[in-house]
Amino acid sequence: MAKKMFEVEIRNNGPKGYETAVSLRMPATWSEFHDALQKARIKDGRSCGNELLYVGYDGLQRGMIGRNINLYDLNLLAQRLTALTPEENTGMEALLAMEWSRRRGPVSLEHLINLTYNTDVCCLAPQVSNLQELGAFLYESEMLSNEAMALLDTMEKGSRFQIELLKLLGEQHKEDHGGVFTSRGYAELGGEIRPVYAYQPGETTYFQRSGAPVVLEVRKGFFNDPQYDNDKTDILNLRDRQGRLAGGGSGGRRFRGRVRVSLRRVPHSLPAGRHRRGSGGRRPDSSQ
Repeated sequence: MAKKMFEVEIRNNGPKGYETAVSLRMPATWSEFHDALQKARIKDGRSCGNELLYVGYDGLQRGMIGRNINLYDLNLLAQRLTALTPEENTGMEALLAMEWSRRRGPVSLEHLINLTYNTDVCCLAPQVSNLQELGAFLYESEMLSNEAMALLDTMEKGSRFQIELLKLLGEQHKEDHGGVFTSRGYAELGGEIRPVYAYQPGETTYFQRSGAPVVLEVRKGFFNDPQYDNDKTDILNLRDRQGRLAGGGSGGRRFRGRVRVSLRRVPHSLPAGRHRRGSGGRRPDSSQ
């Protein structure tokens, strides 16, 4: 089970939405997510009332996320955070600290998701925890200007004047580069944040993939009789020939009448000799 990153209270936008409000832990599976929406009587998770109750990631401040945000993006952010390696977590915590030092307020979820793909742009100086140590690090690494290096060379090591100058040089460097002190040392950006993530239509992007070679999104069609109309969807994970056809994530949700099937993900290539035409509605041969 994935570590809980967020717990959020969700409610519909109606005048009595609080009466059906429920809490949702993230990252959530497709079925957990949509069951919560159904209980809260929410039609669209992209536009509903919500408020964070818990944030379980070090360095991510609750104020960075705000209220009434897109639940799909929040779930994707939770997935990305749980997937980070220890090394990537170090970079992510530094990126979040830099964001918080620049602006004490909400950051767009799209930007936070992009940060999870850019943890390698951080430069970290371990064991550097204050301005004097930063100045000393720059001096020892010969990263200061020639004039500053020459002036420090003339000073007695450990003297009050050298200590004050190292603090001043460290402070100037930190301000010029937007760096921050973290629990792991001094960090600053070593490159630009690449815009990796962008909104994608459909829902499978925002939930954990099953690993199945083919994932289908099943959507009910519309009929002349309104009592049969709805916008329910379900996800089918189609296994390979050694596996089974896995039921959808909704826990056996049934559809009455015709359905539309959308192919969401397929392998890069199919094995030779396995291409078959449609069977005209017949069940496929179990030997396939």
